[in-house]
Amino acid sequence: MQACERLARVLRSHRGLVVALAAPFALVLYFSHSSLAFNSRSSSDSVPLAVVKLSGRPHAKLARAAINPGEFSIGVVLCSTTRGVENVEWDHLALTSIMLPSLKSTMEDEYTYFLYIGVDTDDEVYSTREAKSTLSRLAGDNVSVIIDAFPRVGQRIPMNQILRRAYEDGMDYIVRVNDDTEFASMMWTTLSISELMRGTPANIGVVGPIVSGPPNVNGNILTHDMVHRTHMDIFNGEYYPECFENAWIDDWITLVYGHRSRAIWEWRVHHHTDHHGTRYRTQKRQKRWLVGKVKDGRRTIDLWIQARN
Repeated sequence: MQACERLARVLRSHRGLVVALAAPFALVLYFSHSSLAFNSRSSSDSVPLAVVKLSGRPHAKLARAAINPGEFSIGVVLCSTTRGVENVEWDHLALTSIMLPSLKSTMEDEYTYFLYIGVDTDDEVYSTREAKSTLSRLAGDNVSVIIDAFPRVGQRIPMNQILRRAYEDGMDYIVRVNDDTEFASMMWTTLSISELMRGTPANIGVVGPIVSGPPNVNGNILTHDMVHRTHMDIFNGEYYPECFENAWIDDWITLVYGHRSRAIWEWRVHHHTDHHGTRYRTQKRQKRWLVGKVKDGRRTIDLWIQARN
């Protein structure tokens, strides 16, 4: 007991020295704890995805006038495959019976739309000469169709490759969807652009819709999204890290932007995953790269912004 009291008196008399010596250890413990906490989270356990409601805001009502929509090109980008699909008639395929009709019915006249479709070079439907002419005819005059074929590599979906094509073609805004996505609300283009432009800095971030359909839909990540082409400027022409073949893309794009990731309440899509079912195997082992790639991406974004301030 006396020894404890003597120790307490010594510590009080040398309080400044004790604090100075303890500070580095406290910092080490703090950052170690923070790192462990981040690394222990699952892909959807981080800060909940922000949902913004735009209909009550003045900027939403005046959005078209404010953003000069006639100046912008919109690249709607997806991958499609008939692998494992029994009925490959055009009126049955999700791309032409669900996605394309809904896109046409929700497009806004003030923008120029382009539909980019990434396919396998050996796809029995999309690799044929008929595919481009049929899809262009079904799309009509208000949307241009670009089909690009890529060699199949394992379970990789050529999403990065077709997204890069849209970027290289000069698209101002790029929308990542699926071939079984149904656009279910109007004015999604204007609302998304206006929300991206509201950011600080403008057009750095990602927005996406509220998704219905699958019973296991993850509301904490963006499974569909829109970015400005600045996103691919920042990441040297890549939409997401090439190490992810067909999964963890949604997680990465949501987490890498943090508070700059927003779901727009008024933008709705329905994901018809039951139409064709799953056509690829999820590469679960690639999840181990997610935390590191998110940290690297956040650092890249911060450095890009700092260099331009």
